[in-house]
Amino acid sequence: MFIFNIANPITLILMLAITLILIFLGKETKKGYITAASLLTYLVLLIWHVIQIMMLTPELEELKSTLTSCLTIDFVMILLSFLSYLWVDELESRTSKKKSYNSGMEWFWGKV
Repeated sequence: MFIFNIANPITLILMLAITLILIFLGKETKKGYITAASLLTYLVLLIWHVIQIMMLTPELEELKSTLTSCLTIDFVMILLSFLSYLWVDELESRTSKKKSYNSGMEWFWGKV
């Protein structure tokens, strides 16, 4: 069974660096779809890891801890990507003078 192990430190650092580069690129160009690409990628990885953990056979039970680590990292990266998408989308709506129904980050910062 092929596992895309993002719990490996080198892979984790590379994926974090790519995500931060995409966030920076989205902020500079003020295009929300750039950060949405990283969000969709992590959502696909989350679904992939859930399917893999559901399909584990008793012979591969030792991979369960690796997959749960991958799921935890998936959730953290989805949170990071989602918040950055809301931020860049708000920047995009300000610069293009689009009417925004509500501020994307207002619900988050209003509770803090």
